[in-house]
Order: sequence, then structure tokens, then C-alpha cells
Amino acid sequence: MTSRWDALKLSDPRHGSLTIGRTLLAVAQLTMLLDTPGRILFLAAPGTSGGSATGVGVLALWDLTGSSGMGRAAGLALACLVLCAVAVGFRPRWTCIPHWYITFSIVADVTVIDGGDQVAEVVTLLLIPLCLGDRRVWAWRPGPAPTLGWRGAGDAAMLALRLQVAFVYGEAVVSKCLYPVWRDGDAMRVLAADPQFGFPDWIRGSAVSVLSEHLATATLTWSVLLIETVIAVGVVWGVRTRRLGRGLAVCLHAGIIVMMGLFSFGLIMIALAWIVCAEGVPQDPDSSTSGEMHDHVDAIRPGCRVGLRTP
Repeated sequence: MTSRWDALKLSDPRHGSLTIGRTLLAVAQLTMLLDTPGRILFLAAPGTSGGSATGVGVLALWDLTGSSGMGRAAGLALACLVLCAVAVGFRPRWTCIPHWYITFSIVADVTVIDGGDQVAEVVTLLLIPLCLGDRRVWAWRPGPAPTLGWRGAGDAAMLALRLQVAFVYGEAVVSKCLYPVWRDGDAMRVLAADPQFGFPDWIRGSAVSVLSEHLATATLTWSVLLIETVIAVGVVWGVRTRRLGRGLAVCLHAGIIVMMGLFSFGLIMIALAWIVCAEGVPQDPDSSTSGEMHDHVDAIRPGCRVGLRTP
């Protein structure tokens, strides 16, 4: 007989969307490390030796391998090895902590980071409870469900991630609205014409011409605010709104990649959207988690096994 407690089985987010997100995150970090010359990657600030951290940062990878050319190359090789393992989905349980450590080291030692790298540090830290209970060899293949304890830890971590994303996008909307150029709808016109941070040369002339019309620039400017608002609300609202938020986030940051050339940042934010919008999939009734849950349910509800009515 099917019990109503079957409906309480938690769904597990450790499947396609989460794996896609981790892969995109690792690829974004790989491209940044491999596409940036070492002299820029560890550019020394005036009065420093470059790549030299303080506080807990002294435990970062490139501080341990040393600032010599050989040391930095060894650190880079190790970082790329870990990121490649994450990208192909190998042993999430084994790679989640090294992935966080590499991300932490990038923030601590690399001098060309942006806000995306700092977001990635938080994301990889919160992914640890989600991945430690994952016993699969390859994240792209189905496998046994995590135990109930790891399931709860993963659910808590996912909730924290979604709240973090809601805060990031919500704060972005509020901070933009503090500037008259955003409230007046002129921000995209000003941004497009900026020679340093604006649109690339191949499209700048046409974009400035189109955005010279106030209706066009206001529509595009306010659309950005609307999209970020929907993402902030959607990730914590429900499955359908999360899907909408993910689609909007992918479009928004793909546009940032194309129009502003911020590839690593844009890909990290797209990866984040895939991760926080991961939808759980029901587990096999014979899985270890399902059985464990029923054991807990039966323990707290005596009489369930024999069909007795309890108060």
C-alpha cells in the first residue's frame, strides 16, 4: 500500500543542472588561468612581491609553491588538474574540497580577479555539503542516493546558495537605482560609448547610434533592472520561477560576455544560475535514502507499519 509518507521523499539536486553548473564554473576558471600570461596573472603591486597574500591567504596554493617561475608553474599545473577533474565530473566527493581550495587560492593570490571569482569562492564552499554525500564516480551518470544526513546538509547548502544569489542580484538592483543615470534610463547609452568598459569596437558605433534614442536606451536599461529583479525573486520562489530566472540569467550574462568581453565573469554567473536552479529528481523507492527516511518516519510514528491510526 502506498503511504502518504512517500510524498515526503526529498528530491535530490545532484544531477544534470548541478553538474553542468560545476563544469561551467571550472571551465571559466581554467580559461582565466590559461589565457592570462603569468606576468599579469601574478602582477606585483607597487611595494609588493606579487601573489603574496596575508592572513589566512598565506595558505593559498601559490604562496605555498613559492613565487619563483617553477613554483608558480607547479601551482598552475596542480590547479588545472583539479579544475579539469571537476569539469569532466570526476568523483564530486573527492574534488569538491580541492575545487574550493583552488578558488580560494585564486582570490588570495591572483591579481586579475573580478567579482565573479569572489562569487565562485562562496559557491564552491557551499557546494561542499552537496558534493560530499555524492558517491558517484562520474557526476554525469546516475548513482546511489546520498544518506539522509547528507541530503539535509545539501538542502541547507542549496538554500543558503539561493539566498546568496537573491541578495547579490537584489543588491545589484538597489545599488543601480541609487544612480540617476539608471533611474533616468540612460545607463546603457553611457556604457556603450565608454572607450574602456563599453561595447567592443565592431558594434560600438551602431549601438551608440541606436541608443541615442531615449526610448531605446531606456528600454534596455530598465530591462536589465527588471531581469535582475526577476532573478533575485525567482531563485527563492518556486520551480517555474527558478527556470525563468535561469533563462534570464543566461541571456543577461551571455550578453555581458559578447558586449563587454567579460568571459570569465559571465560564465561564472551563468554557472551559478545553473547550480541554484537545479531541480531535484525523485529517488528510486528502493534507494538507501528512501529506506532510511521510512525508518525515521516509522520510528517517530508508531503504528505506521501496521496501519494503526495515531493521534
